[in-house]
Amino acid sequence: MTSVLGQAPEGLPKPPEGKVTVKFWAIATQGWKDVIAEFSKAYPNIDIKWTKYSTDELKQALRVASASGKMPDMWFNWGGSLASPYIDGGHALE
Repeated sequence: MTSVLGQAPEGLPKPPEGKVTVKFWAIATQGWKDVIAEFSKAYPNIDIKWTKYSTDELKQALRVASASGKMPDMWFNWGGSLASPYIDGGHALE
């Protein structure tokens, strides 16, 4: 969400200045394309690099990335037992 002036809503950090690239991993069949497009309109200096996975591919990619210390900047997975090992291990924020 952004205000008319392109600033972060009250209480949220100010958007970064300059060009920023964010690595995002998520399941390909979900509606991320539209979400990313809307976000990019609000924050044109932030480039979202979406890596699309099937459910099982995402689970495997997160296991490998977590073990190697190379997690993406953002990732989406269902909560509970699928996400809790990453949260418990300090590899994710809730």
